[in-house]
Amino acid sequence: MNQCNYAYLDDDGWVRQWSGAPRPEILPFGGTGPYMATPVSGLSIDLLPEGFEARQHLRKVDGAYVDMVPTEPAPSATCEVRQIGEVLVWVETMPLASAITTAIGTIDGAADAVRLEVISRQTNTEEYKRSEQQARAFKAAGYPSDDVPACVASWVRAKYREGWTARQAADDIIATADRWYGILDAIRDLRLCAKEDVRHAASNGDVSARVLQFKSDLATLSTEVS
Repeated sequence: MNQCNYAYLDDDGWVRQWSGAPRPEILPFGGTGPYMATPVSGLSIDLLPEGFEARQHLRKVDGAYVDMVPTEPAPSATCEVRQIGEVLVWVETMPLASAITTAIGTIDGAADAVRLEVISRQTNTEEYKRSEQQARAFKAAGYPSDDVPACVASWVRAKYREGWTARQAADDIIATADRWYGILDAIRDLRLCAKEDVRHAASNGDVSARVLQFKSDLATLSTEVS
């Protein structure tokens, strides 16, 4: 049999639902079958409209399904909606300690993704490593004009239109490397501060707020990588 999403109205007018094969003993009226949340008599069971398959708090108003949600926003990312009588409320579903552990994992994962992008794009290729090493050694030696490293010389040739000298090329290579290292340092700073803030959070709402702020700050930093 085909699996379908069904809905029926309980005695208070709330839409109850399940996903399963049609069951003759509960069609077209409600009953006490295994899919029933509340016994119903005399009310038709309908196929749920498209888009409502995953919703748990619907009500049929003037013949139309309405997605009911609490009037206030969720206080944390780990809250779920619960129906208490006629009222929908947010209920915390995760202990604070678990929320903290989950948030720390989220922070580490997001930071690592950006960090690895920086490393893979700029600081972990042999070409960039050699260029940086040669430029720094060239600078430390006092920019000798008779001993220009190959990686520096190639940047001088590429910049012939601007008339760059070997010193300008070396300084540019070093400055570029330092910018990438600065981004890595900034990622580390964001990650460590966010994790410590989360560890000292007093509620799941505080945890969620700090994670959201971290993601926003990290997204801003990611634009520099792009």
